[in-house]
Amino acid sequence: MEWLETSISISCLLKFVVFAVLVVRYTQNKNKLILYWMIGWLFFSLFALFELFTIWVKGGFWNDFWMSASYFVFALTAVVLLQSTIYMKSGKIIEKYRIPLVLAVIAFFFALIGVFIIKEWPWCALLPMWIGGIALIATGIYFGSYAAHRGNPAAYVVSVALVLHGAHFLDYPFLRPVEWFAPYGFWIGSVFSSLFAVGSIMLVFPKWYLQPITEVAKPTAKKEKIEEKYELELHQSYLVKEEKPRKSFEIFVNEIEHGAQGLIVTRQYPDKVRKKYGLEKTPIIWLSTKLGDNNIDPTNIATLIHVIVNFIQKSEDSILLVDAVEYLVANNDFQIILRAIERLNEVVMQCNSRMMISLDPRTLEMNEVAILGRNMEVIEIS
Repeated sequence: MEWLETSISISCLLKFVVFAVLVVRYTQNKNKLILYWMIGWLFFSLFALFELFTIWVKGGFWNDFWMSASYFVFALTAVVLLQSTIYMKSGKIIEKYRIPLVLAVIAFFFALIGVFIIKEWPWCALLPMWIGGIALIATGIYFGSYAAHRGNPAAYVVSVALVLHGAHFLDYPFLRPVEWFAPYGFWIGSVFSSLFAVGSIMLVFPKWYLQPITEVAKPTAKKEKIEEKYELELHQSYLVKEEKPRKSFEIFVNEIEHGAQGLIVTRQYPDKVRKKYGLEKTPIIWLSTKLGDNNIDPTNIATLIHVIVNFIQKSEDSILLVDAVEYLVANNDFQIILRAIERLNEVVMQCNSRMMISLDPRTLEMNEVAILGRNMEVIEIS
């Protein structure tokens, strides 16, 4: 049975490595989705570890206990991953983890009955593996829709890995006792786990593979210069203090009309913005937890910065308007948003670009507003 211990040991090590990577990534950007996936991978790692315990503890009560515990954490793994995927699509965690906990507890008691009372293999693993397998398949299907909306290669990898892994767990209670197939089954599972691990790491490091989700619009033909109150200089960032982003959009539209390539980051619904300001071709990033071609979760700061930087670097003469700083701060730590804005400011200074941040100063602390405007030109709108 050396093959079994080797297979599970490799799988266990891989899972803990992915968990560690997610921990590091979460400490960097405090993304809620990464937090939920981090919890899921922790349970997945414990599942493999408890399986090793059943090999190391030969027979007896503790062997049966660790077997039951492994089924419990596997069921937790699958339903937590499903819950986090639901969060990715809707921005809501159903019942605050009551559902996954209830399902996992049911699976655990079913495993206890199978291990200690019925003492027949299929009954030990049937419900836990089926709950987990169906949850993994459902998660994979959810990710498939995410990949279809965003063309995200990491999501395709995760989607395929989850569906295959889930299907493999459905046959586990019946094929695991088949002696000739067991080695192949465990190695197949290790391959699916590896595929899932690669996709998960790709998801949290989008700059390794992700192409910009916004296209650089061609400059519009320059119109005769109309009178404007503020002349925006290249390589400069501006903090516009106003209760509503009216002046910011007025200046932004004027720049677009005179040849600049624009990008908007907003909480306002994109179609409404386009209709109101006549911005038919200007790319708009909508900060939303819902899926969409140009939607980005407000906690996914890494992807947001990656997309904006790509836009600025590919544009010949660009202007960026951000009118959702308050919303970003509400969903993240202020220091995270400050570092992100400083990063964008550096890129703007290095490229033919300018940035406007529209902010209602009443929504933040006075010292936070002062820190934001420290390296920008401040425009006061009465």
